[in-house]
Parts: sequence; C-alpha cells; structure tokens
Amino acid sequence: MDVRLPDGTMIQNVPDDMTRDQLTQKLAFNGYDISKLATQDQMPQSTVKQDIQASIPGRVLQGMRDPIDQAAAMLPKGLEAITSLGGYAPNPVSKFLGEQASDVQNLNKQNETDYQTARQATGSQGVDVSRFIGNVASPVNLAAALRVAPALTTGAKIAQGVGIGTAAGALGGEADVNSPDYWTDKAKSAAIGGAIGGAIPAVVGGVSRMIQPQTNPKVVELLKQGITPTPGQILGGNAQKVEEKLQSLPLLGDAITSAKNKTLEEFNQAALNKTLAPIGQTVDTIGRDGVAQVKQKISDAYNNLLPKISFMPDQKFKQDYGQLQQLVTGLGEKEQSKFNSVMNDVFSKASPNGAMDGSTFKIAESKLSSEASKFTGSTDAYQKELGDALKQSLNLMRESLPRTNPQYGQDLQNINAAFANYARIRQAASSTATGAREGVFTPAQLAQAVRAMDKSAGKGASATGNALMQDLAEQGTNVLGSKVPDSGTAGRLALGAGAATAGATGTLIPSLAGLGAATLPYLGAGRDITAKILTQRPAEAAKLAAMLRQSSPLLAGAVPFAIQNK
Repeated sequence: MDVRLPDGTMIQNVPDDMTRDQLTQKLAFNGYDISKLATQDQMPQSTVKQDIQASIPGRVLQGMRDPIDQAAAMLPKGLEAITSLGGYAPNPVSKFLGEQASDVQNLNKQNETDYQTARQATGSQGVDVSRFIGNVASPVNLAAALRVAPALTTGAKIAQGVGIGTAAGALGGEADVNSPDYWTDKAKSAAIGGAIGGAIPAVVGGVSRMIQPQTNPKVVELLKQGITPTPGQILGGNAQKVEEKLQSLPLLGDAITSAKNKTLEEFNQAALNKTLAPIGQTVDTIGRDGVAQVKQKISDAYNNLLPKISFMPDQKFKQDYGQLQQLVTGLGEKEQSKFNSVMNDVFSKASPNGAMDGSTFKIAESKLSSEASKFTGSTDAYQKELGDALKQSLNLMRESLPRTNPQYGQDLQNINAAFANYARIRQAASSTATGAREGVFTPAQLAQAVRAMDKSAGKGASATGNALMQDLAEQGTNVLGSKVPDSGTAGRLALGAGAATAGATGTLIPSLAGLGAATLPYLGAGRDITAKILTQRPAEAAKLAAMLRQSSPLLAGAVPFAIQNK
C-alpha cells in the first residue's frame, strides 16, 4: 500500500502488516527526519482498504448490505428449523444448514469488526449517517417498502409501519444463531421493531406538519380578507381550548382578549366591505357608523344611477303584476281596496303608458316601500298579506329596470346585490346581543341573519351553502366562534394554583416576565408574524413535507433495523 505522511511525503509499497514502529524505523533508516512527526498520533494509522471502507460511499455500501448480511444468516437458520422439525428431529441436512448459518454469522461479525476498526483508524467515529442512508436504500428495505400500497389514513399508516418495522426488527438485533434462544430473541427484536415502525408514521406526520402546516382552509380564507385569528383559533382543537383558559391569567389573558377583539373588528370590517364589493366601495370603520356608511354608499350609488334610467312596464312586468292582482282578490275587501288605492297612487305619477323617469320612479318607490313596511309588521293576517303584496309589487318594478335599461343592467344588478348583502348585515348588527358593542356583530350572529333572510324554498340556499354572505359567516363561525365546551373551571383553577405557587416560592416576577413574553404573538406585528409562521411556508416546503410523508415506509424499515443492529 501507499502511505502519505503529514508533510505530504508519499511512501510507496508499505506492507499491509507493517506496524507504526516498524514504519518509523524504516523512515529513520532511509534518512527521513522523524522529528517532523511531532507525535506518534500523526503517523498514518489506516490502510487503503480501511480508507475505502470508512469513506462515505463505503459506509453507505455497508448500510445497504447490512440487511442482506442478516438475511443471509437468518435464511439457513430458518431452513434448519424446518428440516429438523423445530429441533425435534435433527439430521445431517439440518446440521449442515446450522453450520452454514454459523459460518455466515462469523463472516458478518468479522466484517463488522473490520468496519468499526476502519472507522476508528480513519477518525470517522460518531453518528453513522452514511450507513443509515445505506440502510434506507438497501435492496431489502426498498423491496419491502415500495411494494406496499400507499396508506391513506393515519391508522393504516401505523399498521403499515408496524408490519414493515416488525420485519426490519426481525433482521436486526443481536440474536446468536448458535443460541437455543435464537428465535425467542428474534421475536423480541421483531416486537421492538414493530413498535418503532408503528411510531414512525406519527413522528413523520408531526414533522411534516411542522414543515408544511395543514391549515384549516377557512383560516386561509379569513387571512385573505384581512382577518388575523389568534394562534389558538388558527390551530383549533385543544390549542384553542387552552387559549380560552389562558385568558384568566394576568397580562397574557388581557393580550389574548385584546387580540380576539381585534380579530372580531377585522371580521366586521371584512363583512362590511364584502357587502359593498358589488359596487366597488369600502368603508373605514365598523359598528353602527360602519353600517350607516354602507347604507349611504349603496343609496348614493343608486341615486347617481336613477337620472340615467327610466321605468317602462314591459310584457313580463304586466304578466307578473296581473298574477299578483289575482292573488290580491283573495284578501279581505278592505285590504283589496287599500292595495288598489296605493298602486293607483303610485302609477298616477307615471305617463299614460306607465313610464316614469328616474326621479319619478324614486318617489313612487319610496311611497310603495313605506306603505309595504307599514302593513308587513301588522299582527293581522290580512294586513300582513297586504304588506307582502305591496312589497312584491315593488320588487316587480325594481326587477324590470335591468330589462328596460340594458345599458345599465349590470350596475343595477350590482346595486341590488349590495343591498341584499346589506340587509343581512343590518339584521346581524341589530341583534339585541350586540347592543353593548354598538353594532359590532359576531360571526354567529351574521350566520343567524343569513339563515333568517334566506327566502329560498325550504331554505335550500342555506342548505347548499349558497346563501348570501354565508361563506364569510361560516368561515368566521368555524374559526372564531368555537368555545370551550365546559366552564373551564378546572383549567383555570390549575392555572391559578400555579400562579399562587409562583408567588409563594418567590418566582412570581420571573413568571410575570414569562407571561409578558408570551403576549408577543397577540400584540401588534407579533399577531401577523405568528399567523404567517403558523400558516405559511415557501413552495418548496410542501414538496419536502410530501416527500417526507412518502418516505414513511422506508424509514419504518430502516430505523428499527439501524437502532437494534448497532
């Protein structure tokens, strides 16, 4: 072999069995200044073979052959058990197979000794990552892991991991083929491997979720609309329950409450702006002032459009209005007379053919709306039906405008859509429970208003998720509206006891300092940063997380083997 000295000198044709002292003597005999070797430790201690064996490719190759070596010893041992009927009928064939198993095991032990000696000689001791990579890439592991169908559920992944880990554990371990307890030891190794393999999917799943969080899609939608939930609301489940209970703590509890109020304000802001989205408007405040601004902006958009349009009874309006008049004949005589009186008054402002300009239509619309509202709130059934008939007349007139003013049809539809949204917001903000909050409504109150104002048959729009404002209401209710199922007394008592203990042991100030630090994810820029950390990752993170999840079977086969075989 050739040996390179620390100063770069190359010594050729050094015998493999030459000791360090012999090499030193040879160097001195040949005139080499051995004082250049400060200590004997600087003398080369590894052979070329050892350098190759301890190199990264060599260690990977060793890892790849590990399961093969173990299987090579286990196979004749298994055949020995079969041919000897479990040891009860030994014979020359079973004896031969047992000897073969022992020979293979001795070869494996010698190889392991040489491998560890090479690592020590080359200074490559420590965690052997390269060998583990080889264990993962071993043909035995690949054959086992890649032949199984991908598991879809967590339970199936765990069961799959148990199976692959059991096989890997059976190959690993320190069982001696010459021991009468060989199969017992193998069974123990298999059980340990199964336990480790079953744990792998859970661990891999947890790590992959850290790399690429599986964020609730409704959280993502809220964030897109400028609504930043608290950490507990983002994570949901137990995290949200704990956050609810933490509101009882000083400093931290106030920060959580403040963050939740801020989130609720952002939800209201998003709801008001969603209401105005059809007409391209926004508001910069919430509560009663915000609701009033929404109403005014819709009214302004309508008033600005009215001078440009006109009302002309078309064929569809005449047909629908005629059917309505037939229905009115079913009312009491007094209600019929009132309906006709109101409608005659409305159309008295029109031209002989029933046409009205925008200004005239607005006056007629205001008159009809006022009369309809007067009767719809009545407790008398006939008067309530009269009010509904008047309201339907108004709807028929409004619905005709896009047909008779096609150039402004889209603008009218947008205004009508905004007003329909506003009706839901108005009802949510007028809920008696919001009185103390001055018109600030919760997602649950918006959801109730959405359902209450769904006039589709059997509330089919709500049932199919297509009711106006339902998407935002459900996103908010799902993420922001969850509550602790119980009163939280036990949790709060435990937290209170911890605070009392901190005070009694003189650790109150550090505890308060810790609570102060814990408020950062709930205040100012910390809210946005925390939300991004919990929900956003680079595009490459999704690929990495997917690769990690897909590698679960490979790891389930390699990790138990690597742990038990070292």
